Amino acid sequence: MIGAIYRGPMKISVENVEIPSIQEGELLLRVKAVGVCPTDVKVYRRGSSSVQAPRILGHEVVGEVAESRTPSVSVGERVNVAADSPCLECSNCRRGLENICTSMQSLGVNIDGGYAQFMRVPREFVDKGLVLPLPDGVSWESGALVEPVAVSLHALSLGRPRERDLTVVIGDGPNALIHTQLLKNIFHVRRVIVVGLMEHRLKQASILGADETLKVQDLGKEIGKLKEEGIDLLDLTIANEPSVREAMDLLTAGTKLVIFGGSQTDLPLRIDTNSVHYKQLTITGSTGTTVDEYRKAHQLVVAGQINLDKIISHTFSLYEIRKALEFTESQQGLKSVVIP
Repeated sequence: MIGAIYRGPMKISVENVEIPSIQEGELLLRVKAVGVCPTDVKVYRRGSSSVQAPRILGHEVVGEVAESRTPSVSVGERVNVAADSPCLECSNCRRGLENICTSMQSLGVNIDGGYAQFMRVPREFVDKGLVLPLPDGVSWESGALVEPVAVSLHALSLGRPRERDLTVVIGDGPNALIHTQLLKNIFHVRRVIVVGLMEHRLKQASILGADETLKVQDLGKEIGKLKEEGIDLLDLTIANEPSVREAMDLLTAGTKLVIFGGSQTDLPLRIDTNSVHYKQLTITGSTGTTVDEYRKAHQLVVAGQINLDKIISHTFSLYEIRKALEFTESQQGLKSVVIP
């Protein structure tokens, strides 16, 4: 088979490799689509202490079962595979923080992922119910994006959205558009404002349910009015210096700030304790998702409650893996998907 092998920062190549062999309880997946995640781009650009080369990246995966060594899944089934399998036994898992499991098994991190024609699915994923059926009515491309929906659902749940809320989403990327749909279609918040840079992305945000969109350069003119009304939930989907500064400027009494996007370099939050105290602010980070939230996200995708086809703008072949990663980094389109 062919696979895209990551061998270190800025080193990834499509090579002929052996089809993975599987053991009892495992699956061999014929990969049909893989979503290109910004995390893949970060690893490709700068490396990661969590990813030891050589490694096949790619964790937003769907495919057809080519070989099964378990009675619970049959050859020929269309399936989505979760990105992570928590141990459910470590101290974090026992505290309900399975998204921060200390022994996490993760596709494209410590297990070979989906940027290949075939992928081994370990027994842990099968036994924990993290291999989920994909009905014929769901496209391969949309089915690959259950994971972004799941991590978005986890982040927003930490912000406890209410129907009366005014929510500001900072960022206009694919995850921001998923957040917008979750806020409107699932949490039914009163008003969602998306703040971003790209006209084509903001236009799509409006199509997908945003009540209002603002270009970053126009935000200054609206801050006074927004702060007077009161921002209930501030959803930071990207974490670069300008976006963090904008978020700090938008905090009002009772605001809940959810930091969803990881930053390339660590950035300080310039906020004093008295502001947190007297304004009763809530600040939380978010990473990954739980098993239950992943299953809920799968249900939402299968039921068509989140429109993912509108978010996918480009597809690439496996031979174009470098182009796919660099195009995602350029932010020219929306979501890119690799078709092995």
